[in-house]
Amino acid sequence: MTRRKRHFGATLVTCGLAFIGAMTLIPHPEEAARSAATPLTCLVCGDVGTVDVILNVLLFVPLGLGLGLARFSWRRALVLGAALSFGIELLQMKVIAGRDASLGDLLTNSLGAGLGATLAMIAPRLLRPGLPSSRSLALGWAALVSLIFAGTALSLRPAWPTGAAWWGQWAPDLGHLARFQGRVLSVAAAGVPLPPGRAINQRQLEAAMAVNPELTTTAALDTATAGLAPIASIFDARRREVVLLGQDGSDLVWRVRMWSAKLGLRNPGVRLPGALASRPGDTVTATGRLRGPEFQISTTRGDAVRSWALPFSSSWGWSLVLPWPYAFGPEVRFLTALWIAGLLVPLGLWGIRARGVGWALIAATPVLLLALIPAAAGFARVHWTEWLAAALGLGAGAAASRWIGGPEAHDLEDPA
Repeated sequence: MTRRKRHFGATLVTCGLAFIGAMTLIPHPEEAARSAATPLTCLVCGDVGTVDVILNVLLFVPLGLGLGLARFSWRRALVLGAALSFGIELLQMKVIAGRDASLGDLLTNSLGAGLGATLAMIAPRLLRPGLPSSRSLALGWAALVSLIFAGTALSLRPAWPTGAAWWGQWAPDLGHLARFQGRVLSVAAAGVPLPPGRAINQRQLEAAMAVNPELTTTAALDTATAGLAPIASIFDARRREVVLLGQDGSDLVWRVRMWSAKLGLRNPGVRLPGALASRPGDTVTATGRLRGPEFQISTTRGDAVRSWALPFSSSWGWSLVLPWPYAFGPEVRFLTALWIAGLLVPLGLWGIRARGVGWALIAATPVLLLALIPAAAGFARVHWTEWLAAALGLGAGAAASRWIGGPEAHDLEDPA
């Protein structure tokens, strides 16, 4: 068994190294100016610095797991991870165009390697804990997941940037986004006409947007875009996005700056698939708005109206830490269900072993996550798929506990 573990560990190390290379050593010349502006001593860097920290830790966890299974201590794994990360940062700084090199990357990569090795060492006790450990693990995991859901709910609130002038933009060329190929005819923000250029009546505009976050544009369409292209947007003088209504391929995308952006996380948006598919020259009126805790997006073309409303969910934490920008589409239910089920598998695994306390947590945690937290945030009732996902995740964890430990698993005690 030890030989098999070491062989699996060596395979995991190889795969981890290949994955790290693919994620860090591919040049991005178009990002050269932005990466050059990143200070080497930066710890949490850029607009989505928190996302980068999380992903940099996770990037080196598979490598650390492999080293741990190969009987490397967490200290040795951390040192090896630091050496590898230092080499990568040096290449990014001197050789590979468009890649950020920073002290923060070095520290978080090293932490990920050490964390992975630690997980490999304690995996047997995590998979087959005794009764006292099961109670502690189940309680700790329920608390962590509850914090994630509560934090997600708090992040889904509009956060208007202050301290800098707002600028209305018609089909802007922003560099990091595609360029809209059609012709913008008119733009209104919260019912206030929005000409391109600095907002002259900014106080009026801010007050109107605070009450009625909405952007409407009428445009003559052209070809589909290769990526997200703003049709109309508001940015401030510090290049912070306030709202954006854009075209992505033939989809309409609507984004509003949320608290998640202030926390260095991804800013969620919503997408209406195929809403801008047309012949060149077709005129479309597109609207994105927030009505309470709900995204609303629509298009009007002659007498044809397409619209979609998506209520906020405290289960959207997965979307805030993605490596790339994302706008919710019809697949949001499925992806959210995967997130909920995955988070609740460990609770099912440990809760079923913890007996009375664990069983109470298994019953109470879904109610807290899917009923009490959304209600406290003022959100609508969650979709039924979220309840189903919670049940499936808990059930899968409980089944895994039975399979791993056998009928005597409940009576296992932690070794002295």
